[in-house]
Amino acid sequence: MKLLAIAIPLLVAATAHAQAPGELTPTAYGPGAGPSAVAPCVYASDAIPVMANRWAVGMSVGSLSIAPKDSPDDKTQFGIGQLSLRYRATYHLDVEVAVGGGQQQLDDGSQGDLDVSTALLGVRYRFAAAQKWNWWLGAGIGGIAVTRHDATDQEKKDANRPMGAVSIGVEHR
Repeated sequence: MKLLAIAIPLLVAATAHAQAPGELTPTAYGPGAGPSAVAPCVYASDAIPVMANRWAVGMSVGSLSIAPKDSPDDKTQFGIGQLSLRYRATYHLDVEVAVGGGQQQLDDGSQGDLDVSTALLGVRYRFAAAQKWNWWLGAGIGGIAVTRHDATDQEKKDANRPMGAVSIGVEHR
C-alpha cells in the first residue's frame, strides 16, 4: 500500500518546462493556452534596474509655513528650494541628506525681510521602486533657522531649532 502511495504521484506527474533567464513570453500562460483574459507580462525592458544606480541628486521647489507655538494662526510663508543627495540602501529604502532655503512671501506677493534655511537627514520608502512611476513616503530630522536677510553667521547659528519632517511624493524615472 505504501509503495502504491509513492508510485501514483510519480506516474501522474506533469512535464515541467523552464525558460532561460531574460526569455519572456507575451502572456503568463504562453500563446493559445490558459484563460482568454490574461494579465500582460512585464518585459525586462520595462523594469528599471533599481540597484544599478544607487546615488541620486534631487532638486525641489515648494513652500513652507511656520507659526509660533503660542499663536498658530500667525503663519509666516516662505518660498523654498531644496537640494538633496540620496543613497539607495536597499531595494525600497533611500537615505537622504538635504539642504534648503528661501525667502519670506508676503500676502501681497512681495518678498519679506526674513530668510529660512534647513538641513535634514531622512529616509524614503519607495513602494514601486522598479516602475517608471513610483511613489514614496519619507521622514527625517534636522534643523531650521529663520533670520533676517542681513543676519551674521553667528545669528543664523543661534536661530537654529530642531525640525522633524514627514513627506509624500511621486516621481517619474
